[in-house]
Amino acid sequence: MNLALTVTLLLGWSATTTTLAYAGGQMPPRNQGDGGVQEAIRFERAKDVADARQARIEAARSRKSAESKTSALLNQRATTATAGDGGVQEAVRFERAKDAADARQARIAAGQGSDNAALGSADRRMTRRK
Repeated sequence: MNLALTVTLLLGWSATTTTLAYAGGQMPPRNQGDGGVQEAIRFERAKDVADARQARIEAARSRKSAESKTSALLNQRATTATAGDGGVQEAVRFERAKDAADARQARIAAGQGSDNAALGSADRRMTRRK
């Protein structure tokens, strides 16, 4: 029994000295809870600043992307316009097709659309049953 008491006292004494050595003999400050709140506030502010910075970066990136797309489109139009006869011929074909479509719409609007004799050859082809 004497041995059990000695071991218990020895373990208690070593635990006490280890605890005191680890703590450095200082008591924790009473307002330690406020430090956690302050740290959380600092963290949220830093996060907000980082989010704002990321938003500015993404806005600049999308602006740059839109500008490059516009620039590419303008370059493509300039290249097509200066391509020579190919661009002019295509424009003439487009205008002729547009004029034919306008004339057809005018005939339809005038009430001539039901009379097949008044329709042009292109219009008759479209009304034939297959």
